[in-house]
Amino acid sequence: AGLRFSHNLWFGLAAGPAQGLGDVLGDPRFANAAGTRPSAFVPAATSPARGAGDVMYRPADDFNGAVRGAAVDIGAFVIP
Repeated sequence: AGLRFSHNLWFGLAAGPAQGLGDVLGDPRFANAAGTRPSAFVPAATSPARGAGDVMYRPADDFNGAVRGAAVDIGAFVIP
């Protein structure tokens, strides 16, 4: 109770009760989907995560320290 999810990218089946406002269902289309390093989880330019984040909760930079722009991507990385 009281926990809210929003603006997440869900792959596969619908997230059910965890699904929230602004969520996207689809293939994240990782640019380099091999391995377990963080770089394996950077979405490609064609990812549905591109521009689908919430500007209200936008961090100033991403996991690698890259500055986030006006269009917020879902996830830990700015999509190139």
